[in-house]
Amino acid sequence: MTTYGGNPVIKALIGEFKCHLSIKEQNRLKFVFQMLAKYELKASINQAELFLVLFSQCCKNEIQHIFLDSIIDAYQTCLQKTEYRKRFDVLLTLDMKMTTLDLLKNKPKKYLNAVVEIMNLKDPLAEGCVRQTLKIMSSDPNEYEFSFWSDYFQIYDVVPINVYALMLFKEKDCKISEKGSKFDFIANLDASGRESLAHYFDKLLPMNVCFNFYEDRFAINFKAVERYYGGYEILQGLHKTVKMKSIIKLLTLWVRKFNISTEFCKRVTTHEIVLRLRHQYVMFVLQSKISPLQFYESLICECQSYPFVFETFVMSTIQTNKRYTYENFEICCNMLRFVPKLASALSEPILEQLKERECYEEYSFDAYISQNEGLTDLYNRVTKKYVSPIEFKPVLKFYKEIEIYHVESENHFRLALSMLKSAQTIGVDTEFSTDSLSGKLALIQVATEHFVILFDAVYVDTSLLIWEQLLDLLLFNLSSPVLLFGYRNDVCALKEAFKKYDFNKVEEALRPTIDLQFLYRMLEKQPTFVNFFIENNIKIQAEEGEKWTGCSKRESSLATVCFNLFGIELNKDDQCSAWRLRPLRKDMMRYAANDAYILIHIYNKMKSILNDDKLFQQMERTNESQLADKENEIIGDKKEDTFKEKKKNPPKSFDEIVAFLQNDEQLKNYENDAANFVLFPDSMVLNLRPVLLNLGFNLDREIGSPTRLEQHYKTIVLSQGKSLVKWRNLNRTLRTIEMKYTEPIEERVLSIFHALKIKLDVKVFFKRCLECTSNEIVKVPRLVILPLYYDIFCQYHPADPLHDFLSDWSIEVGISNIANNHPTRTNIEEATFTGDDYQLDLRKGSIKYKDGDWTVLPKQNDFLFAKVHHSKAQWVYCFECKKFATGGKN
Repeated sequence: MTTYGGNPVIKALIGEFKCHLSIKEQNRLKFVFQMLAKYELKASINQAELFLVLFSQCCKNEIQHIFLDSIIDAYQTCLQKTEYRKRFDVLLTLDMKMTTLDLLKNKPKKYLNAVVEIMNLKDPLAEGCVRQTLKIMSSDPNEYEFSFWSDYFQIYDVVPINVYALMLFKEKDCKISEKGSKFDFIANLDASGRESLAHYFDKLLPMNVCFNFYEDRFAINFKAVERYYGGYEILQGLHKTVKMKSIIKLLTLWVRKFNISTEFCKRVTTHEIVLRLRHQYVMFVLQSKISPLQFYESLICECQSYPFVFETFVMSTIQTNKRYTYENFEICCNMLRFVPKLASALSEPILEQLKERECYEEYSFDAYISQNEGLTDLYNRVTKKYVSPIEFKPVLKFYKEIEIYHVESENHFRLALSMLKSAQTIGVDTEFSTDSLSGKLALIQVATEHFVILFDAVYVDTSLLIWEQLLDLLLFNLSSPVLLFGYRNDVCALKEAFKKYDFNKVEEALRPTIDLQFLYRMLEKQPTFVNFFIENNIKIQAEEGEKWTGCSKRESSLATVCFNLFGIELNKDDQCSAWRLRPLRKDMMRYAANDAYILIHIYNKMKSILNDDKLFQQMERTNESQLADKENEIIGDKKEDTFKEKKKNPPKSFDEIVAFLQNDEQLKNYENDAANFVLFPDSMVLNLRPVLLNLGFNLDREIGSPTRLEQHYKTIVLSQGKSLVKWRNLNRTLRTIEMKYTEPIEERVLSIFHALKIKLDVKVFFKRCLECTSNEIVKVPRLVILPLYYDIFCQYHPADPLHDFLSDWSIEVGISNIANNHPTRTNIEEATFTGDDYQLDLRKGSIKYKDGDWTVLPKQNDFLFAKVHHSKAQWVYCFECKKFATGGKN
């Protein structure tokens, strides 16, 4: 490199770049190509060496950075050809690659991709050079952005993988999130590497100690890690910044995302389960909010699945709450009677302590379970071997005649699917354990008007393909609507349980699934619903200073909806029961079945209250046209006729759209004003924006994505097809209006007026700028604009065909044309035009608004004259934007 830097030819090349700093950006690439061709032979070096010389000179600021992008573009353009790429790779040496890496260390990241591609630094032969560079960078990770480079080249073992992961906690932007973080590098490791790293972090957490001492023991463990890796200065003092909850959050994320076995994460599993059991303990012993049956079901369910957590639970129980010493001892001893195998999970000192206490207290397990309702049955259920029935028949009945079926085998599953094929309406609910690590599915309840089927995810392995048949039936059922309550919660539970199932196709489908919670929130705003609540004396408190017009958002739980519609109170005692414990209690079966079955009655009740089938179909999102479109798509109809029909509809002018609306007599009966609504036409219906703005609607321009619509709850989204479905799926509380492919623009606008019941008011038409929505605009005839921008057009386009066509045209001719068309508004001598609220000086190019001062018109695009000459649009001048723009068709 030193030799090249002193080469007189190279110096001359650098001088060329310095002499051409003023060259325009669009000409730089051409200039660079000329320089590369000119100096390659003169300098007696090949193109690979020449690139390295130029790049190094840019790094030393000998060549200005304005040329670096052009140099990189030039090489990338040439290297796109396979033959040139092969010849260039032959010229590259390991020394050149090492030099390039050394230069890149201190350059901005934006050049990394391009230079790595040009110098082929991701070639396996260059891995040694990359590792050597990373080794140097690891000595000062923060200065060299070591973690970024490691992740970029996907080389993580330059330092021990444990050290690399710990280094990430020192990063300023260290975040642990499911949406993505620096810790996602674990995805690039193989299964054994992920398990090993997770196991290492898991060992940082304490185990078999009282829960109250967890934080202290964690700090001790972390300090030991710092001492062990004392050679890495960056890790010193890490225990002051890394909290135990961060490690737990990280491990929880890895377990859920990569299905890491519990065997490698016993400690974090113990922490999460004991934390949950302590909550149950507080509700049972201290608050008496749950029954002994529910408490012991939760304990047995968790400890049967994970016996290694029992000792931590015992130590946390007997060493806290000294006021409840006997109760704590009783709980631990009872668990050893319910699940005798747990004794093997306890250490000898703890087991001896429990036995001594048992003898001292003269404790009797039989007496305890006989005194508490349901515990004897629980003991029999967990100690006796359960055999699933071969025959598939109802196990229970509720509401006197509704049968409950329990699917416990594959054979049961197939018979249940055949029973559901003829169902007219289906209600669906799920039950799952509230486990932050796995959140395992327990049941899927599917109800019809005559029976309920409980599909058991504990007895029937969820990896079997037969479950996908059930999901297809529920999510793609074209013959009957499928009802859910709280769509997001149920779908999240299903996604966790069936990770191999393609849920993306569900979002793209026009499926007839109805979220009754969302539908209820929409219907409660309707006058018929408000009257129903008033007649039934259902009073729901509104926000302070707000007039109540229906149920508030927080009043839409399943229990509240049932009470408001039927006057009954749902029993939710089993909502947080141990749903993974088998066999299930009969009360739990009834509870689960009822949550799905009641959805059908809620659906029918809401429909009867509204008493408007057309409006109800529109709000439930399952009208016949959508289903027909979906059926056509499934059988292979590509909707070619739809798009052909769409192309037949010619564009309409604004005046034609207004005339079309005025012909609809029904609009005269509506009372709502367009100004009271905020609309968001998305990218699928962009042509509606100028029309709606001219019709007096407010447009929401701040929405960048569907997720931000929670802050714009008053906004109504306009869209069509699959785009509309995605809006609804991502934010189920939105109000949307469907625009059909086949309808012309005037029909679409009319459908908006009908959906919102808006009266037609010509007084508000065309009052705002389409760019900034300002109302400080004036209409300007297109003939008036032509003289204002004729000179600038001729200056920049002297040979334009339009200029030749208007060879006899001049500013005076233009003013004369204006006077002929607008004689009362034009003063030929002063060359002024007087419009509504404004005055134009056609020679000086200035404008005056009302009684204000004269201001010079802006220098707009030099092609504005031609655009105005050819356009038939209505033109306006906006005093906020300070420019002319089209405001709709004439």
